[in-house]
Amino acid sequence: MRNPAPWSDRILPLALLVLAAFLVFTNLGGGGLRNGDEARYAIVAQEILHTGDPVTLHYEGQPYFQKAPLRFWISAATYRLFGAGEFTVRFWSALAGLGCVVATWWLGRRLWGPWAGLAAALVLMTSPAFLHVHGARTGEMDTLLTLCWLLALVPLTGERLGRNGFLTACFFAALCGMTKHLAFAPLAFLSLGLGLLATGRWRDLTRLW
Repeated sequence: MRNPAPWSDRILPLALLVLAAFLVFTNLGGGGLRNGDEARYAIVAQEILHTGDPVTLHYEGQPYFQKAPLRFWISAATYRLFGAGEFTVRFWSALAGLGCVVATWWLGRRLWGPWAGLAAALVLMTSPAFLHVHGARTGEMDTLLTLCWLLALVPLTGERLGRNGFLTACFFAALCGMTKHLAFAPLAFLSLGLGLLATGRWRDLTRLW
């Protein structure tokens, strides 16, 4: 029989998740939209519902090609279900922020041990910039972009990189380009390549081919 996981592997991650959810979601809908980007992205998502066209984005009646569409698509779907408001404008940033904390904990734990993962996640979740500057408590795109980037790196921490893990890493690296701007996809793939070299997982790739 396997020995049960130590309490630090069971209780601490749960406490970490509860604390992160408290910091990210408490009074998330309080106050008006805080800056021009938050307001602009909310309007672009609303325009999808008004025009019925999710392919060509619009801002104040004009085509809007400055950003990638993924964040607008999921925001528009949320508006349709629950209406547009400060909470729904920021919901996906907050949820992605929570995912960033979990992914940071996981990466730190796998690379340097459970206490390193816990410390890294605590530093992230209590950073004012992470919470308030294009962050988890604003209706912008950066936390979703960061989450996709982190999830692209998670498969590299496994015991061995299999075909499914490699495809998962590529999928999330590609989503970086769909989340904010296409230019982020090459950067995510570059960091993925550097991660393969740093962890020695490039040897697994030769077996996959």
